[in-house]
Amino acid sequence: MSIIPLARLVAFGLVSLFSLVIFALSAHIHAFTHKIFFGVGYFTFAALSLATAILSLLTLPAMVVIDNKRKGAVSSMIVTELSWLGLLWVLWLAAGGLGAEATGVVWPSGCGYKDSGVDTLCREFPAVTALSFFCWIILFAYTMTILVLTLMAGSRGHSLWYTPVSKADFFAPAAPAPETAPAPQLIPVIINPQNSGMAGTPMIVHPQYSGVPGTPVMYSPNGSAPLSPMQLPGQLPGQVPVANQGWAGQPVNTGTPVQPSYPQV
Repeated sequence: MSIIPLARLVAFGLVSLFSLVIFALSAHIHAFTHKIFFGVGYFTFAALSLATAILSLLTLPAMVVIDNKRKGAVSSMIVTELSWLGLLWVLWLAAGGLGAEATGVVWPSGCGYKDSGVDTLCREFPAVTALSFFCWIILFAYTMTILVLTLMAGSRGHSLWYTPVSKADFFAPAAPAPETAPAPQLIPVIINPQNSGMAGTPMIVHPQYSGVPGTPVMYSPNGSAPLSPMQLPGQLPGQVPVANQGWAGQPVNTGTPVQPSYPQV
């Protein structure tokens, strides 16, 4: 067993043990004050400590058992565990604070009363307060440790929020960065500048294919319409290209007879 699951087991065991003791002491305080105040009064810290101890005793051992018996349970996920334990240590902190306040108000001069029942009650106040603070410290330290380790693992590319603590690898090395393909580049070339309508106008060859992989697609100079690999600018689709042997700027010879615009003699 690695160090983190072992620390989890120890923390849950100590808090469960302290919760059992707090449950007994708080129940005695509540019963004693219920008898003194004729059932209409009680100490707030004793009621809160009793309720928090019951919650801890019902949930912490159950979380350990479920994690061992059922893999991938929702209660075993780190995000669920941190949320619930965060609520518990807030309750334990509140119970300890209220207990410390009640001890100073009810027993300002300390214990040592002749009545054994009253003296026992006086000694139970600081005991519940101290154990409540112990439960808070243990759960707070555990949750902060798991939170920091989970965030550090996330920074290395490992998301562990939905992984049980017993199966999480908090010290795994950084994940390799995924390889990305280079972005395609536009390659300007000169293709038959006399047939392009204007001498020296480059054609743009896009590094993609049209129907057959590896076949470049040529676009017209303004980039508006693609040309087939065998089609020249000014040539109709399906027309056989005719070479132009003229000079730069001469009208394109596309192979189609040109009708003169003036009358023939």
